[in-house]
Amino acid sequence: MKTRISKNLVSFPMVRRGDWHVQVSIYKDEQLMVIASHIFTEQCVIKTFDNNGEAITFINFLVEKGSTL
Repeated sequence: MKTRISKNLVSFPMVRRGDWHVQVSIYKDEQLMVIASHIFTEQCVIKTFDNNGEAITFINFLVEKGSTL
């Protein structure tokens, strides 16, 4: 399920991947924003990407690293 916040912004529900809560939003079908917060520590990461592959690689990296960024 996705939520259209405006005509240019779509946000997907937060999901848990490993020890991270991850949310992805897409702006104008061109730019992705990944927001991730660790469930045990106070770490929070906000990053933007121009292609889907880079965003997927980053999310997988977070999950593999756990809390040792």
